[in-house]
Amino acid sequence: MTALLRPLVPLLLLASVAPAAAAPQVWLNDVAAAEKAAAERDAFILVDLYADWCGWCKVLEREVFSSEAFRRFASDFVLLRVDVEDGGEGSLMQARYGVVDLPTLLILEAGGARVGQVSGYAPVERYLAQLRAELKRYEELVGHFEAVRRSGDAGALSALAEAFHRRRDGARAAALYDRLAAELKPGSPQWADVQARLADARRLAGDWAGARQSLERARAAARSLDDRRLLEQVELLHVQIAQEAGDCDEAERSLESFLRDHPESPLRREARRALAALRRGEPATCG
Repeated sequence: MTALLRPLVPLLLLASVAPAAAAPQVWLNDVAAAEKAAAERDAFILVDLYADWCGWCKVLEREVFSSEAFRRFASDFVLLRVDVEDGGEGSLMQARYGVVDLPTLLILEAGGARVGQVSGYAPVERYLAQLRAELKRYEELVGHFEAVRRSGDAGALSALAEAFHRRRDGARAAALYDRLAAELKPGSPQWADVQARLADARRLAGDWAGARQSLERARAAARSLDDRRLLEQVELLHVQIAQEAGDCDEAERSLESFLRDHPESPLRREARRALAALRRGEPATCG
């Protein structure tokens, strides 16, 4: 969903509805296919993160996901099920959203922004109430977006931008960080930090050119301020942008430069691991 202010969940999802026969559930197993279907339908994705050893995952499937009430609720969503131990998409999704407990059901926008999540087991009506509460909180959060963006209130802009950033909603976070940067003194420590956050938000939105522009502003300011912590973070973010944009050679060169230029950095271990993974050609390390 590319628009910043897309229509939110229909109100009928947040209220009780008259019983009706629900269509049979179809859980997809391919992330790209689920994202494509969600974009075409302008729908959210329900992602069931599970593992074969997870007993409560099986209970949730048997007592909640197989129920008529859940099928009615889920009929407006795209359903996706991934194994977090598959060494591929499922494992990456668990890491990307920082999921620790199983079972966990994520609610995502088609572009990957996290609308909400529910972990653990609950009887079906309580489980659905938790999902509806997550949807309502997200609706309220998005409802504040435009007023805060226009306000010029640095505190409100920062808080809401960070809230969207944590949800991996790069487009909304970037719009708010961009507005916040306009309220700060160029070259100041706060401005430099916001430029780095703006670069990361644009990365999440897939705006590689915009991300690199913000990153260069943050790098120049970090050098001018002699802020080595920020400079190290910026340079590793440069690697991440190169990786996700598919420029594997640039990512490898940047990691080599980082290790050479920052011999005392506490981030060296992370950089060495990333470089080793790139050289081994591990899945999803680049592109």
